[in-house]
Amino acid sequence: MITSRTANAPFAARINQAGCHLTAVGRAVTLLGVVLPLLLIGILKFTAIEIEALRPFIENTPWLAWLYPAFGPAGASYFLGVVELVTALLLIASVRSVWAGLVGGAIGSVTFALTSSTMLTLPIWERDLEGFPSSTG
Repeated sequence: MITSRTANAPFAARINQAGCHLTAVGRAVTLLGVVLPLLLIGILKFTAIEIEALRPFIENTPWLAWLYPAFGPAGASYFLGVVELVTALLLIASVRSVWAGLVGGAIGSVTFALTSSTMLTLPIWERDLEGFPSSTG
């Protein structure tokens, strides 16, 4: 006897399979959206321009200022770059290992919190420009 449950079984299986594929694609796109910027930012930390651009952020943030005495300006930038690249690699490895994803996610979260916290210690009102960042225009 054919019931609505048995008649729809192949259709339901196809929908379930499509949902699994869509979930995998969504995970891959999300992972790429996190990993690619981390790779780019990590690689940039090895350039002279970035070493100078980091100076006010590291010097004026008390919880990051220890990097200069420990590593010097270039070494501090390289250290941050290595942390970002290792985080990206761990997130890539999360495809195969849950632990790599957990460690990469934890390091990424701490990195994000420390980077965002620099806004608490740097002046955001540009007096010379009469506003943030500029009220002219």
